[in-house]
Amino acid sequence: MERAWIITWGVGIAALPLAALTVYLLYRRRQPDAAALRTSIADVAMVVGTLPWLYLTLRPVPNGPERVYLVPFEDITTLPEDILFVQVVGNLLIFAPLGFFLPVRWEAFASIWRVLGVGAAASCAIEITQLLVGSGRVTSIDDVLLNALGAALAACLSRPWWRREQEAARMP
Repeated sequence: MERAWIITWGVGIAALPLAALTVYLLYRRRQPDAAALRTSIADVAMVVGTLPWLYLTLRPVPNGPERVYLVPFEDITTLPEDILFVQVVGNLLIFAPLGFFLPVRWEAFASIWRVLGVGAAASCAIEITQLLVGSGRVTSIDDVLLNALGAALAACLSRPWWRREQEAARMP
């Protein structure tokens, strides 16, 4: 396993108690009710769940290929099977925490299409950043598509949670 992955997982696991403390402090600062707990968990989970992936995708790769693929599926279809699996799963997971908790946190994002749009916009920002800073990474439309799809699929998984909240808010 690559050293960056080991460090990222180690820091992520070590940060869990701090994340739990942050949820507790946010909850206490807000109106202590079910909504305050839900939003506190969502706020922290979006950040803690997304930051490690962002670090891994934005860190430079010395002597990396620095290619640009703007045609959908041109990049991903050329990868060997072992790398293909890691690329697909990794790209689906990058914005999964954001996609899962965004509609839970803000009702304005309680739409799979809106979450898909946020995932695509955030992914475009990453790809453009990788290209502009010369990080030695591949810039690919396939990454944007998979990142956005991962956010939308995660939103689908959390849909029962945020739909229930919407329906409860509409009840007289």
